[in-house]
Amino acid sequence: AHYAGIAIQETDGTQRMQFGVAGGANQIVTGAAQHDVCLKAYDANLILATNATERLRIDSSGNLGAGTNSPSSFSVSDFVISKSADAGITISTGSAGSTNTGSILFAEGTAGTQDKERGAIKYKHGDDYLAFHTNYTEKLRITS
Repeated sequence: AHYAGIAIQETDGTQRMQFGVAGGANQIVTGAAQHDVCLKAYDANLILATNATERLRIDSSGNLGAGTNSPSSFSVSDFVISKSADAGITISTGSAGSTNTGSILFAEGTAGTQDKERGAIKYKHGDDYLAFHTNYTEKLRITS
């Protein structure tokens, strides 16, 4: 077993952050595999900033916020994108002429495809249609 990393701690020894490669007995993240690169904030938020401005936060509850420093304040807070102007998410499946499908999936588990794709919103680029699925079945299709 091995461990290579950096630990930041208070003068009393209280750990605040660790960065390193997981290995054997020196795990910094439970369940990390050997050679995983890990960054751990102890009892705190993990914040990424550019140009002296916070851009992304994982709060101490595991909620992810882009453009907000309080993702837990929203009704559904697992992943929040907040902006005081237009905001959105882009799903790109390749270049012009792609026949790929972009999807947002709603899962009930991982046992099989029907559980992984119980509900879905899918855009099929080659045929240019948007489909809505419930109970693993297409229920509505909007064509070009």
